[in-house]
Amino acid sequence: SLVKSAVLVLASDDALTEGQKEVLNLGPKFVPALKTAPIMDIITSVESVASRMNSSIAEVSTAEKLRHDVSNVLMKYVKKKLPSNLTPQQNKSLKELQHNPDIKVIPFDKGTGFAVLNSEDMFSKINEQLGEAKEINRDPTQKLVKKFQVEISRLKKEEKIDKRTFYSMYPSDAVPPRLYGLIKAHKASKNYPMRSVVSTIGTPFYGTSSFLVQLIQPTLNKDSIRVKNSSSFVEEAKSWTITPSEIQVSFDVVALYPSVPIKAAIDAMMEILRRDESDVSTRTKLSMSDIQKLLELSLSTCYFVWDNKLYQIEDSGPIGLSLMVVVAEGYLQYLEAKAIQIAINTNVAPKSYLRYVDDSHARFDGDKQVTDFLGILNSQDQKIKYTVEYEKDGQLPFLDVNVINKGVGSYEFEVYRKDAITNVQIKPNSSVNPDMYKGVFKGFLARAVRISSPQYLQKEVEFLINVFAENGHDEVLLRKISKEYLSRRGQSNPQRDESSTKIVKIPFVPVLGPKLRAILKRRGIKTVFTAAPSLKDMLCRHKTALPPNSFPGIYSVKCECGVQYIGESKKRISTRLQEHEKDIFHGRWKNSGIAEHASKCADKRFIFEEAKTIAYESNWQRRKVREALEIRRSNRDGVITANRDEGTICRTTAWNVLLGRMTSDSV
Repeated sequence: SLVKSAVLVLASDDALTEGQKEVLNLGPKFVPALKTAPIMDIITSVESVASRMNSSIAEVSTAEKLRHDVSNVLMKYVKKKLPSNLTPQQNKSLKELQHNPDIKVIPFDKGTGFAVLNSEDMFSKINEQLGEAKEINRDPTQKLVKKFQVEISRLKKEEKIDKRTFYSMYPSDAVPPRLYGLIKAHKASKNYPMRSVVSTIGTPFYGTSSFLVQLIQPTLNKDSIRVKNSSSFVEEAKSWTITPSEIQVSFDVVALYPSVPIKAAIDAMMEILRRDESDVSTRTKLSMSDIQKLLELSLSTCYFVWDNKLYQIEDSGPIGLSLMVVVAEGYLQYLEAKAIQIAINTNVAPKSYLRYVDDSHARFDGDKQVTDFLGILNSQDQKIKYTVEYEKDGQLPFLDVNVINKGVGSYEFEVYRKDAITNVQIKPNSSVNPDMYKGVFKGFLARAVRISSPQYLQKEVEFLINVFAENGHDEVLLRKISKEYLSRRGQSNPQRDESSTKIVKIPFVPVLGPKLRAILKRRGIKTVFTAAPSLKDMLCRHKTALPPNSFPGIYSVKCECGVQYIGESKKRISTRLQEHEKDIFHGRWKNSGIAEHASKCADKRFIFEEAKTIAYESNWQRRKVREALEIRRSNRDGVITANRDEGTICRTTAWNVLLGRMTSDSV
């Protein structure tokens, strides 16, 4: 069998039942079907597009017809239980896995698989990765937020960034970074160590980091050493003439991101940017001084939450931040440029040297040159250490390419897979848009075409067909897709201009999804289906949990008199709730509907500790639309709301009948 077990059991032998192993072997990407249609999510998406169509009488009419057509289809799915794609036994096993406190399900670092550990073993493995991290008592998040707010507001005031950029960078509120781990299933000899990963979504530096990455990356792309991906490596390597005496090696940087010295890396990054200043100035109004300030601020503190404790690493940038990848790339470019110049002067320079992040491929005329060049690399910075791997029998894996030297004057290439790769793909009964299966399969075909030498291509295609067939897909259809794809190889696809195309993203529901797509297509609206939570999302809950209401979105809070308030916030919902409490305490009755109600209510007691997040949402328009819809739904469910209006964006009555049929527990 080409498909291996997706389950690596590192816990005790009796940790899993056969039913639980069966569920886990479906793979991390398997998506269980939703129990009921996510009607409020669908309405919010459609209304967000429809509300932007009101620029003319014709558009108003089209928008209203769209709303009524979608509403009529959704009416049939209110409270309707959707068919499950799991057996009753599988559903039972899934619930057991979700609620078993003694085991933790961890995804593989590479490949599609699960590792099952005893809870104490998982904590032990992650604690081993903390290294130089020291526990701290005070959360620096709010202090960082204020620093970013001051600096970004200054740039806006000086008209160096526009309004849109300002809002994308400006942190109204933030959460601390959260650490979690992935199992290195390909390192059995080292007892399956954990790779520590930090999520920086919603952190103080998240928006500014994204801005700086887009600004800096074009400059780094000009470096001749950097390769974009494995395909670009193969294209360049095809032009090389390989002499009989030369050898190929790969260099790897040990623990790159924690090892990068921040101050030195920023100085190196600024030196690279100044050399490219004429081009940088075409992309931004920021001065070099402004860019340096943002870099220093974004990389000033490396801290994270793990096991409900705060940790900090000195002289290290935020692990997991996209900007760290860019700065590390810049620092390696700076160090390697110096190393190669020294190597040229001492006649030990590689014949070629290409790097992707922390992995490099190089060619030399002999072992001594390799040893000497490795010494030069490791002498550039005492914190940045390289290791080397030599080719074996003329073969060397680099990224996902097996580079083969048969002594014929040029390299040959085939797709390389590590031993931990399970070949588990999305099953045909996974609750996702069926077009996704074809897209994934074509993606693998595209990689095969880009990487494989002609003599290895058909072998790789047959391998892919067999893998997908073993995962339950129709082999006849797979062969048809591959034949059509390969026959069009080299032909350019016509480019469609979709810059003005309206797009709706809605959760995929079998039968319902295609019906909605047909309705939207008639109005010139493209439908993009999103998937429900996968098994990985549902089972890998070992990430450090933040307190309830820790993200932007729509929320509800009840008064003891029975009245309910529904609101939206760009800030953390918990922060907004604290502001409501302060308004009531200080008698600022005009600040919101919740405070106004408290001024008139005899109880004056909103139960803030029981406030709930209705939906997480970072997009301003979708929050406003969802807030309005939730207020209307509550009113039609017989609940009195303390809101002053029914929302400022959604004014149509087209959804009222549908909302009237929905109770508070129907979504």
